Amino acid sequence: MTPHPPAPPQKERWTAYGYLAMRMTLVGSYVALAAGVWTVWLWMTGLKTIPAARAGVFTVMLPISAAVVGVVVLGESFGTLQWAAFAMALVGVVLATLPDSRRAGSVRYTKA
Repeated sequence: MTPHPPAPPQKERWTAYGYLAMRMTLVGSYVALAAGVWTVWLWMTGLKTIPAARAGVFTVMLPISAAVVGVVVLGESFGTLQWAAFAMALVGVVLATLPDSRRAGSVRYTKA
């Protein structure tokens, strides 16, 4: 009986698990950088030019941006209720950041 010759080497293929693992690693890296580095840098850079009381209003943008990422990246649906919440949050940010006309020409009083 003669031994069989070894099988020829096959090309390495991406398996479904390998592709998914690579994709999840890339998504996880992006989320880690976005949540841990970029947002903190943007927040601190913004606080150099905007008072903290006014900048705090923009925390409303966190769930808005998360919803946009969910729709664009993950393909989630965006229904009427989400559009209404999106619009209310944006209107709230705009109203909170408008200059206060009552204080524009007022005199500042200090304690004596």
